[in-house]
Amino acid sequence: MPVPADAPDRKRMATFRDVPLPSGLFPDGRTRYLEWLPRSPYDSDGDRPNLEDPPLPVRAFRPDPNAGIPNRQPYSDLVDPENDFISGDPQEIWNLFHHRKIENVLFAGFLTGESVLSDPVGVKKMVGWGVNTVVLKDLTVTDGDPDQPPYVNYPEGKNLLDGYLEKFWCMTAPCEAIMKFNETQ
Repeated sequence: MPVPADAPDRKRMATFRDVPLPSGLFPDGRTRYLEWLPRSPYDSDGDRPNLEDPPLPVRAFRPDPNAGIPNRQPYSDLVDPENDFISGDPQEIWNLFHHRKIENVLFAGFLTGESVLSDPVGVKKMVGWGVNTVVLKDLTVTDGDPDQPPYVNYPEGKNLLDGYLEKFWCMTAPCEAIMKFNETQ
């Protein structure tokens, strides 16, 4: 969504000093390339193979026109201008996480494969940084095309993408589970 450049929540991101970005190494020492563009088969050292991401289980780029997050609200209704932070820049996000000691992230978004998973500050980036990540599966929709392999309808495509996230990237949970967890804390 468009964010006004002079919005207080946007300007607040510039108040943190830069902190070096994490290396992108996973805890077991493997490296994953988290960008969209293809890379050479070897990393910069030339001796470790590129462990490419498994292919998405559905082909993307034709979202269901009737799907969406219910009750979409304008930007100004979604943020608290006195306390929220807005950015799509990985360095700014990492600075905020470091200074606020943020270790856990919940994701919601419109297109699971495109924006939630592969955005420059999406699931792949958070997992690569070692951030505990959960996708709120009832607040995302598939960007799968039912006219492309595996030729499944949107609900089935959504289930395939949620399974993909759980197998290769992070946990998924319904919003209700998170709300119940918060009530018990």
